[in-house]
Amino acid sequence: MARQPSSLGLDLEHIASIADHYEFTMADANVVAGIEGRESVFNAAARAMPNHKVVGFEEVASGKKIFHSYEVQPDNYFVNAGLEQILASLSKWSLNEPIIKLMADKGLSHDAIRFFERNKRLGVTVNAIPEGIPIFQHEPFVSLQGTFEQCQFPESLILGTWGLQTAVATTASYVLNVLEEFGKSSVVT
Repeated sequence: MARQPSSLGLDLEHIASIADHYEFTMADANVVAGIEGRESVFNAAARAMPNHKVVGFEEVASGKKIFHSYEVQPDNYFVNAGLEQILASLSKWSLNEPIIKLMADKGLSHDAIRFFERNKRLGVTVNAIPEGIPIFQHEPFVSLQGTFEQCQFPESLILGTWGLQTAVATTASYVLNVLEEFGKSSVVT
């Protein structure tokens, strides 16, 4: 039997509550307009990266003046991370009664509430770039294919899970690059 992805302690029983109200109101609008269930693809990607990230600094004194020289990294990247927890979350994602009641209390339409009750589990196909692979701006790191409503429900969950882990992995990669540049490639991390 294949190993199940680790959730790193996330409460998977309530994982669907990691959402923005906007994700539910979009589904509500589609249900009310009678256009729910359209096949869609949701691509999660980093929109932009910092331009000219400083990777080196030198201070040069000439007489009484001090000049600063900055070395910038022209091509930034992220190290993709967090996929295992994203997959664990998506596999257990389910709208439970308290979440549906909360959406009803917030004023979503009766038709949308019935839609949520009929579609509690995600029925999406997931494609992703493997963990540890460098990715660049506007490159989708996770793609979901399914109905519009189900693809957009876990947006906040995906971005929140990916963001922290990718930031840590990317910083570690940048540090290793600097160490290698100074001949310290045998440093234990």
